[in-house]
Amino acid sequence: EAEWAFIAYEVSDSFTLRFGRQKAPYYLLSEYLEVGYAMPWIAAPDEVYGITGDSTYDGIGALYTFSMGDWDTTLQGMFSNNQFTAPGIGNIELNDMLTGSITAENGSWTLRAGYTTVSGNIPNVDISSSLGLPANTFVLPGNSDTDISYTSLGARYDDGEWLVMSEMT
Repeated sequence: EAEWAFIAYEVSDSFTLRFGRQKAPYYLLSEYLEVGYAMPWIAAPDEVYGITGDSTYDGIGALYTFSMGDWDTTLQGMFSNNQFTAPGIGNIELNDMLTGSITAENGSWTLRAGYTTVSGNIPNVDISSSLGLPANTFVLPGNSDTDISYTSLGARYDDGEWLVMSEMT
C-alpha cells in the first residue's frame, strides 16, 4: 500500500494544495519519517513519533510559504481521514482530522508548533501480556466517537557540526 499518492496543485509560488494520500504534519520530521538518512536516529523515538499510529492519511492539504523578516516560514494544514490496524490494538478509525502547523527556519535554527484534533473509534486494548499477566486480565476500555487533540512543539539547531533537537507533545 502506498505511503504517498497525491496530486499537488501550485496555486501560486507560495501556495500549494495537495489532494490524496500524504503524511500528516505532526512533528519536525513528519514528512520524511521513512527516509533513514534524513533522520538523526536509526528509528524515530516512539515516545513522540509512535503515539499517532499510522501517519499516512487520505485528504486535502495546503502549504503556504512566506518570509517573516529573516525567517522562512511555512504554514501547513490538512483535513483527512484514516483507518488502520495497530499492532496489539486492532482496527482504528480516525475521522475529520484537522491538523495545522507553522515551521520557521533561519540559518541553523528550525522552530515548529502544531495542533491536531480528530474524532476516532478505538477498540479495547488488552495490555495484560505487557504486564506479565494472563490474557484479558487488564483491558483498557476502547471508545467510539472519542475526541482527541494535542499540541506539538519542536526546535532544532543544526549547523553541520552540531545537531540539537527537542520535541514535546
